[in-house]
Amino acid sequence: MAYATRADFERFGLPPALAAQAETKAPGCIANAIDARSAEADSHFAARYRLPLSEWDVNVRRVVCELAALDVLGVAGFNPQGNDEFYERRAERALSWLKSVAAKKVHPVVVENGPPIDGAEVISPPARGWDDIEIEEKRGW
Repeated sequence: MAYATRADFERFGLPPALAAQAETKAPGCIANAIDARSAEADSHFAARYRLPLSEWDVNVRRVVCELAALDVLGVAGFNPQGNDEFYERRAERALSWLKSVAAKKVHPVVVENGPPIDGAEVISPPARGWDDIEIEEKRGW
C-alpha cells in the first residue's frame, strides 16, 4: 500500500520540471518509487505497529516522498556537484525519522489495522471444578 499519492509527490518530492523529466525518461518511475519507499517505510513501521496501517499523517506522506524523490532524481540525472545534494540530505533525514519511529522516539499519528503484534495471550490450567458460590457455602458465609 502506498503512503503517498502523485499529488503528495508534487508537494513534497521534486519540482515539477525534474519530475516531468524523469517521467519522460522512464514512465511510471514516480509511482514505482513511491511504492518502493512505502514498502521501506513498512519495514520500519512493522517494528512498532500492526500492518497494514489504515490511516497516517502528513509526516508519513512527506517522508515517503522525500525518499522517493531521490530515486526519481536518479532517473532524471543526479548531479552531486549541483543542488541535488539537498535531496540526498533530505532523504537521509527522512530515513533517520523512520528509524526513530521504529525506536519509539518519534510518534506519527497512524491508525493500525492488522492483528496485534505484541498481544498478550493468557494460558491457564483447566477449571478446578468449583466456583465462588460453592466456596462461600462451604465456609458458611
